[in-house]
Amino acid sequence: MSTSDDLASQVRNTLKTKALGHPLRSYPSIDSTNTYARKWAEDGASHGSTVSADYQTAGKGRLGRQWDAEAGSNLMFSFVLRPERRSNLTLVSLVVALGVSDALQDQFGATVGKIKWPNDVLCGGRKVCGLLLERLERAGDTVAVIAGVGLNANQQHFPDAIRRKATSLMIATGRPVDRAALFSSLLLNIERRYDQWEAKEDDAIIETVNSRLAHRGTPVQLTHTHEAQEISGTALGIDTSGGLRLNTASGERIVYAGDVTSQPAVSS
Repeated sequence: MSTSDDLASQVRNTLKTKALGHPLRSYPSIDSTNTYARKWAEDGASHGSTVSADYQTAGKGRLGRQWDAEAGSNLMFSFVLRPERRSNLTLVSLVVALGVSDALQDQFGATVGKIKWPNDVLCGGRKVCGLLLERLERAGDTVAVIAGVGLNANQQHFPDAIRRKATSLMIATGRPVDRAALFSSLLLNIERRYDQWEAKEDDAIIETVNSRLAHRGTPVQLTHTHEAQEISGTALGIDTSGGLRLNTASGERIVYAGDVTSQPAVSS
């Protein structure tokens, strides 16, 4: 098993990005890569600055959840984005998810890398990667976006509570994953998609996300994050701002925050 120093050295030697991973700091253990990257950004870290860890003692997931992963088995990293663009920042989460999906499909085929709105990537219908994006704001203006990626690469065992919902690339493919090669590919593909977003190619981004969207065209139940309500409907796809379009009993509705689960179709 490679150490954090070995991993970082291999990534630096193969990295083909312009910004992401420059610089790259790597640690055997850290509280949270997102917390570290946020403090780094507050201290002036440049666009692309990246931090990774073999283990997180206080890994962060969406909605205040904790992210647990086996030490040295997966990829856990966060990076600083300094957007030049000020419009449609809400789409950046899906831009990062799409970059992850690109990297996985490049290495493991088209059946891997389905995107589950708003910020998970699936393999065989199970979660293989989670994303957490946080904004750093000053005087009401976004000065940085902190993007965290947690990808299950070589983990073979999961807690009972998530065993049926989570998987790893090793479990799915039956072979160990070269973490350094995958890390380099992830950074390159995320950067390509982010540059596409900066170029305002939103339509192309949304079209590709919709082509890989899990649950599209199927009945789902959405638990709304802010309104504490559940919404049932058919997932139609992503809108221009990254919201999920739902066809509900009362018409089409666009939701921008929530958790989606499959819902069996009701037979007539």
